[in-house]
Amino acid sequence: MNNSITFVSFLGSSLATVKVKNTIYVCMKSVVNGIGLDWSTQHRKFRGCYQKYGCGFLSIPVKNGTKKFW
Repeated sequence: MNNSITFVSFLGSSLATVKVKNTIYVCMKSVVNGIGLDWSTQHRKFRGCYQKYGCGFLSIPVKNGTKKFW
């Protein structure tokens, strides 16, 4: 499987997106911080209702292995 990582501009920051099987995923922590919300509160909400929001963990290859993003 060939995953494509792309960076997009979001409120003056750069967000990493990953395309897997024609679906584009984004790291929610970057979005939450970008709009000025508290990550710990939003993370708790996402974890409590992850199916409602379509959230989950995504492992992304990095220089020293993989990193797990929420």
